[in-house]
Amino acid sequence: MRCWGVALNIGGRDYTIPPLAAGPWLTAITTPSYRAIVPGLVRGLSNDDLLDAMVARRVKVADLDDAARNAIAEISGMRWWSATRLAAWLVGNWHTLGSAVLSRGLKMDTDPLASVLVVAYRVILENYKDEQERQKVDIELDLAPRGVAAEEMFDQQAARAAFMALADAPE
Repeated sequence: MRCWGVALNIGGRDYTIPPLAAGPWLTAITTPSYRAIVPGLVRGLSNDDLLDAMVARRVKVADLDDAARNAIAEISGMRWWSATRLAAWLVGNWHTLGSAVLSRGLKMDTDPLASVLVVAYRVILENYKDEQERQKVDIELDLAPRGVAAEEMFDQQAARAAFMALADAPE
């Protein structure tokens, strides 16, 4: 895997978050506000431009939050809430979980966020020997936050794969 950029449309204008390694993403995701992502990581979007767009009512705070959530989902390869929780666990338990991730050869300044989160997830599961405990981790990661629309929670590809697996049919 490699680091890649994220295309965003904010207020009818196209912007990008340039390719960034896991470190800047982890820092931005685990701050208390999505502003660390949008406009924080967005190339070419100044605070003045953003304020002008908000005053002109082309952009609302909800638009910025949606853009940040979409960027998290795209760059992590998972639902934004799962990636956010996993990032918080990783950063919050850096002395144990972070060191385990680093011991696997990952580097926060070069490796993509998706790789780091997948390895963190794997390390978490390896520390639970009991299947029931591992399932609790999955349930906690997958639990959508209050207010998330049903359409956003439904993953059509995952549902199809699960159905085909149950039906024991090739995809």
